[in-house]
Amino acid sequence: MSSDIEPNRVCTMPVLLGFCIGNGASYAALYLSGLVFLWVLVAQGVAPEQVYARAYQSTPYLVYAHILGFLTTMPGGYWTARLSSGSPVRRTLLASALMSAFVVAQLAIPYDLPIPWWSQIASVVTPIPAFIAGMLLWKHRA
Repeated sequence: MSSDIEPNRVCTMPVLLGFCIGNGASYAALYLSGLVFLWVLVAQGVAPEQVYARAYQSTPYLVYAHILGFLTTMPGGYWTARLSSGSPVRRTLLASALMSAFVVAQLAIPYDLPIPWWSQIASVVTPIPAFIAGMLLWKHRA
């Protein structure tokens, strides 16, 4: 590998790894949490074809999901900062912007989601403070 490419690779690896960690952790936690909540609704007698709409119109569940998402996204910021050799702030912001862009792409589907607008906006914005909180946790421990 030439030395011209190495600095860019070193620069982007913390961003990509932080994104993967934050996205993977939040996806796993939110998937399992959502699955449990959907089965609870079915057990309460909600028709299976109505379960998804009912779950994602539940304000208490959505608030819980955003808090859980924030907490499980934080490790992405922690690891981005920890793996950064130079500017952890810049790389952490890049990783959080990448995650926000990923959320925008997920919301850009060609049909309406039963998710309220405030929750969609929170989903796009939340990665930024979550990654920053993870970076601050790393700085506090370093």
